Amino acid sequence: MTKKGGGSKKAGRTPPKKHVVKPSASGSRKKKRQKMVYQEASEDLDGVQCSEEECSEEESSSEESSSEECSASPSASSTEGSEGDSSSSSSSSEEEEPRKRKRKKSSKKASKKVSKKKNKSAGEIVKARNRVVLTHLRTCEKAPKIICRVESFVKLIKKLDDSRREEVEKMGFSGLLEMKLGKLDRRFCYWLMTRVDVEGHVEFGDGNVFRFTPQHVQRIFGLPMGTKDVPAPVAIDWKDKKMVRPAIKLFKMYGTGVADPSKDMVLLAKVAKVVEGEKDSAGEVIPLSTPGEKLAFRNAFLAVVVGHLLCPTAMCTNLSHKLMVVVSLGGVAEEYDWCTWTYNRLMERVEVFLKSFYDDGYARGCGGCVVALMVRFVSHFNLFI
Repeated sequence: MTKKGGGSKKAGRTPPKKHVVKPSASGSRKKKRQKMVYQEASEDLDGVQCSEEECSEEESSSEESSSEECSASPSASSTEGSEGDSSSSSSSSEEEEPRKRKRKKSSKKASKKVSKKKNKSAGEIVKARNRVVLTHLRTCEKAPKIICRVESFVKLIKKLDDSRREEVEKMGFSGLLEMKLGKLDRRFCYWLMTRVDVEGHVEFGDGNVFRFTPQHVQRIFGLPMGTKDVPAPVAIDWKDKKMVRPAIKLFKMYGTGVADPSKDMVLLAKVAKVVEGEKDSAGEVIPLSTPGEKLAFRNAFLAVVVGHLLCPTAMCTNLSHKLMVVVSLGGVAEEYDWCTWTYNRLMERVEVFLKSFYDDGYARGCGGCVVALMVRFVSHFNLFI
């Protein structure tokens, strides 16, 4: 028996369909947002270019009319004689040469201005148009993400009893006990981040600038500025026993219970419960008594301060692995310079924020201790109450 078709393929079998990889929805949305920002920017650039060209044309036309008037004056005096004609023609030719040079220079200046406008980034154009917040709302369709959790930190401080407040004062963090700030204005904080550079210069008004330094952090929060430097956030080297020990202790007390410590995380909600303290049968907080309880409270309080206020990260509900060594310094916190450390972490987040803002014309949010920058800005204009 012979099969119909005479080929090696079986009858009725269709060839397999080719798998087509579709672009992700998030990538296409980001491209659309960037396209919208650049379209608005190009419209502004076209308007700037047209105005520059019109100005250059007006200058050239005014110069041509003045040159025609000058050329008409020697023709009217041509009846005086041949000697007058020769002198007037030589003077007019000498005057026309510098005017031609001026026209060339003015055209070059106009082209340079237009090229500078074209070379501006999307963020610079958005700032020049005073549409920083509006552009973010159009692209992201919601308020900016501000990671600094001031409101939850202030609520936690109000629950501390006298024994815990005394330990906070010994740590040198007594200034935090007087904080009364509530919710942060997200849009204002987002706008403020676009006015800062990585060196701490804050721009306001028509080119006016003031400085933001670690000394301002000390005045705002009352943090200790000791002689020792707080270690920078570093990824845990699981082969180094000195780095692993404090991390494993924190994972056992406040972790999720995962067997592999490299995949575990410290939950700030559990840490906050230790800071509040346990309650007795009457519903009152049990005061601290033993040195072990005081040391555990110090480390827990430092973890909450760093995770909520001084160095909040993208995962604001958890403590980053890079901060494990830092939060283990609760027993000797008063010996370290926490103001410079907080300032440096904020400048790192400013650098990341500005890169995305100037590239795309907007940024989704900002991290770091934004509340310190906000208080510094408001107090500069004597508006802080």
